[in-house]
Amino acid sequence: MLECLFDQEGIRFSVGDSRVWKLGPLELHIRRTRREWRIGYQYDLRPQVLSRKVLGDMVETPPELDWSRWPSTDDAKALRFVPVMPDRPVVVRPDAPITLNPGRGVDFFTGIPVWIAIYEVGPEGQALGEIPSRPLSDTWFGDLDEGEFCYASITAAVRFIDELSDRPNRVACKLNVRNDNDKPLVVERICLRTQFLEIYGGNTALWTPEGRIIYRGINQSNQVIFGRGAPPFDDAKVEVGGRDGEQKRGFLARSIATGLENLI
Repeated sequence: MLECLFDQEGIRFSVGDSRVWKLGPLELHIRRTRREWRIGYQYDLRPQVLSRKVLGDMVETPPELDWSRWPSTDDAKALRFVPVMPDRPVVVRPDAPITLNPGRGVDFFTGIPVWIAIYEVGPEGQALGEIPSRPLSDTWFGDLDEGEFCYASITAAVRFIDELSDRPNRVACKLNVRNDNDKPLVVERICLRTQFLEIYGGNTALWTPEGRIIYRGINQSNQVIFGRGAPPFDDAKVEVGGRDGEQKRGFLARSIATGLENLI
């Protein structure tokens, strides 16, 4: 899908080169000067540009941006771009609350804005920061004393894969939610702890491994399970990214916010 951006060999620059990548709302500019990288970015959140994809075009006159500057050596001539998940949990909502009777489950598909980690290519290559492909609002999930600081997703969780909108800056995730409580469950918000999941490239989208949440009750932690390897969608086979660190594959955590736990 975005092979020319996430090429493991990296993208070469000559001194004086300025390139631009436009990935959905993100406009990312890279300039190579003598012994220095300059990185600047801005966002365009207009609906008509959210599906755009411009990968590495040369620019003669970059826009006025707040540039970050990274000293380097003359030997550093290429950069590698790696897609990673956001650095905090992401809270998503179904497109409308959905009720699960005891013993029932449901599949959701959602898209999470990818972050782009930038590295110099070479044995002494340095990390040059991470850039969100879209700004997300902060939110709190859980109780005041036991909750977590998260991001609020701008993308609704939908029931079917063909309902996912085409956004080149998003990582798609399939999630199964099952109600193992003895009362109906109204799913209103879901907390996805995906910071260290690997990312796979498909024909049309980026993908995480599949996830599963088993709800056991309002005062109990939920069982959260993430699979290993690419999901069986979109011919997603090749791992193209992921943040350094170990992803927990099975753990207990409050992950479902609901409004009708006491429904009889």
